[in-house]
Amino acid sequence: ISGLVDSAAGMATRSVRTAAEIAERPHATSDLHITYVAPARGTALVARARVIRAGRTALFTEVEVFDDRERLVAR
Repeated sequence: ISGLVDSAAGMATRSVRTAAEIAERPHATSDLHITYVAPARGTALVARARVIRAGRTALFTEVEVFDDRERLVAR
């Protein structure tokens, strides 16, 4: 689940930067905090990510992970 959260956060970051900005200032995870809310059930997980603050040098994202019954698993 942590890999899914990190990937989703990276994709959200890419959604607010141009290709030139990404090439000039590549992004990397500087902090990853996950709260596991419930056990995942079923066969699929979906991560929903959004950028909550985009500064010049740092971006902050929020990610929620849901199982295939739309239950919150982690955030």
